Amino acid sequence: LFGAAVKYPILEGGMATPAVALRGHGTQLTGVDDLGLRTYGGDISISKGFDLPLVLGVTPFAGYSHFQIKGTNDTGFPLDDHSTTEGKFFVGSRISVGFLNLVGEADFGEVNVYSLRANFGF
Repeated sequence: LFGAAVKYPILEGGMATPAVALRGHGTQLTGVDDLGLRTYGGDISISKGFDLPLVLGVTPFAGYSHFQIKGTNDTGFPLDDHSTTEGKFFVGSRISVGFLNLVGEADFGEVNVYSLRANFGF
């Protein structure tokens, strides 16, 4: 599965203003002969970072994503090709301690998804 995203800041954000960004994204399933999967879409998000003492940063964010999912079937099994367009709202927060980021997010769409992840960033 390959994916890519491009993000463009509409508003950089500052001491008193939030950041606003547009993002385009897509994925493509490869290496599977009998099934195909492609997704693409875009979202708009708003965030506001707050730096706290001890190299601690908190960035709450929210936004809306609209995306298309296309699946194809060549397996011989009675599965229909599928194409759908969906949208979801999302809200969350990133807590940064040095290079470690902890991100909690809730996605509200046809199926609600709640996630918590840790990553390193710089």
